[in-house]
Amino acid sequence: MSQTLRNYIQKVEKARKDLNRVNGQLHSQTHRDELRRLVERYFNEVRPSLVSNQEQDQAIKVIDDLMQELLVICHKRSMAKRYQEILTSAKKSLISLDSQNVATAGRIAVKNGMDFVDTQIVETLQNIVPSGALSYEQATSDIQTKKRLSWRGPATDFREGNYCNVLRDDAMSMATTLRRSSGQALSS
Repeated sequence: MSQTLRNYIQKVEKARKDLNRVNGQLHSQTHRDELRRLVERYFNEVRPSLVSNQEQDQAIKVIDDLMQELLVICHKRSMAKRYQEILTSAKKSLISLDSQNVATAGRIAVKNGMDFVDTQIVETLQNIVPSGALSYEQATSDIQTKKRLSWRGPATDFREGNYCNVLRDDAMSMATTLRRSSGQALSS
């Protein structure tokens, strides 16, 4: 992810520098199309690679807004200076996000000995099934312990608890679908 972000920052800077040769409005459709492709690349390649967490959500939102604004002005013949301002702000925000990612990755990796992926799973579970998040975190901690007498406990609880939640949700969904298809009134 970090390499993708660094490469994209370089592309943003190149696009900004290319605008130095333009005076006044950006009339070139080709140039505006290049900027549009830059925005598309952000949303199709860079944005999906960004791992969002509470600290970074605001920074990502700022970048999303800047890219959307850049896309909007690509449909007009706006002043080159406006394009440069947006690209400069986007570059600053992307660099800030990159530094947050580097700092966060080091901090998260140390937390309970969990790796980055496990930490992201715990953060996601906290929003969906808080008790599942605690069980998962405890299970990953237990697995890393060298001396284990039994594997029963949080890992088993997590597995069984989540299967129950998934099965319950699937059953409710199927019941709703069956009621709708048979024409029965839905009760809440």
